[in-house]
Amino acid sequence: MARKKKAAEPCEFCEGDSYGSPDTLPNAEIYFESYPDNGSMCVTIYSFSDDREQNGEMSYQIPFHYCPECGRKLGW
Repeated sequence: MARKKKAAEPCEFCEGDSYGSPDTLPNAEIYFESYPDNGSMCVTIYSFSDDREQNGEMSYQIPFHYCPECGRKLGW
């Protein structure tokens, strides 16, 4: 008979929303955000011209159902 697992306690990553500081490249900035209650991560990239004027923005939303740190199932 299999042993029953205890409910996993939330870790720091899946306990609340998190926002990463930007990674700065010569003509771009990359932001990472995670929303565990909604089960989504978002990567946003801003591009700049040589005079640092913003000329583009792209955003990618990535769904996830389990915490990548502790493996706990997310959502309601």
